[in-house]
Amino acid sequence: MTDPIVTLIRQGIKANLDDAIDTCEVYDHFAPGDPIATYLWVYPDATDYTESAGTDARRFIVEAIASQTDPESAEDKLDSLMSNGDESVKKAIESDPTLGGIAVGIFVRSCTGYLFFERAGTNYLGVQWTVDVHAPNED
Repeated sequence: MTDPIVTLIRQGIKANLDDAIDTCEVYDHFAPGDPIATYLWVYPDATDYTESAGTDARRFIVEAIASQTDPESAEDKLDSLMSNGDESVKKAIESDPTLGGIAVGIFVRSCTGYLFFERAGTNYLGVQWTVDVHAPNED
């Protein structure tokens, strides 16, 4: 049995992030509740089945959750991930727009800036990117 396209896309986004950013753990399954270090988490958000020409538009979310161990360096880390520099999440995600041949195209639509995310009853500072992926439908 082959993996569903959502699984393949999630794994492809994770691979792009892993290849480009080696200072964060990247999860494509449920992320840990109590971060010791800043991590990235990839998960599906929504699918638009009305696309034409045999493709669906799928939206994924990438979250960066910062550790509370050192709040100042956590903010610096998030700033680095939001930048256009070497640790840019946007650049990493878009580095292989076909995700190894499974997608027609991928682009980062937006980045929120700082937000608070609750994990295991504690609020953590983080950032969220919205990623659009066009991929063949599963018909």
